[in-house]
Amino acid sequence: MISGSMLVGQRRLLALSVPKLGGVQLAALPSTTASQRSISVQPKDALKYLGKDKKSYTQTWTLARASSVVLLLGVPAAFMWPGCGIIDNALAITGVYHAHLGMEAVVADYAHGMKLRPALGMALYVTSALLLGALLYFNFADIGLSNALKELWSVKK
Repeated sequence: MISGSMLVGQRRLLALSVPKLGGVQLAALPSTTASQRSISVQPKDALKYLGKDKKSYTQTWTLARASSVVLLLGVPAAFMWPGCGIIDNALAITGVYHAHLGMEAVVADYAHGMKLRPALGMALYVTSALLLGALLYFNFADIGLSNALKELWSVKK
């Protein structure tokens, strides 16, 4: 049995026991009353959250950097050959993929809760699919991304 105390805010936390593979038992003692509250943290609680997120973010980081390099090469190519369907479609696919990876990292970092994260992940996939469909439709049925960027950045006198 390990015991000790730590002052957190206005409460003194006492470590009551540390079993070999169990959790740390803490009791909070308010400075004015003698009541105790027990808080138990088990290793399986942390593993419950870590097990749900088995994605390798090193690979995601590498893919995001690779897609940014493709975008850096694709935008000047779109200005050199405006109206080229291959370049327009490559920009649309790579841009949506890059944005999807970035927003997926935001959801993984900031969405907490077992029900919120899957719902936001599904909404992200739906949004990415709709955006990709809209951009590909724009490339096939209208002037395309490269011509649109050229018109957007042209100076009207």
